[in-house]
Amino acid sequence: MFYNLLFSAVWHTLNSFGYSHHGVGTGAIAVLHTWGQNLSLHPHIHCLVPAVGYSLDGRWKNIGHGRKFFYPVHQMSSAFKSKFLDSLKRALRELYILIIVVR
Repeated sequence: MFYNLLFSAVWHTLNSFGYSHHGVGTGAIAVLHTWGQNLSLHPHIHCLVPAVGYSLDGRWKNIGHGRKFFYPVHQMSSAFKSKFLDSLKRALRELYILIIVVR
């Protein structure tokens, strides 16, 4: 459940930033890492996001223009955190209700 929520929050964040900042729908390759450098549990996702996408009118559009980051990192981080925590709270509430009902 946790990893599904993590991937979902990443995808929804990337998708919303593509449309809101550049007017395009883009894709991504996402890789789950479950360990940190010191081999402690540290689940996180690395993404490769192309600097191109399809605009709402169906045209191919370049959105990178040589920049290292083409989305505002702090805004994207904040949006991801909010989406992930909201979905995690919702899932835990549903799980709690399910446990109460089954008892």
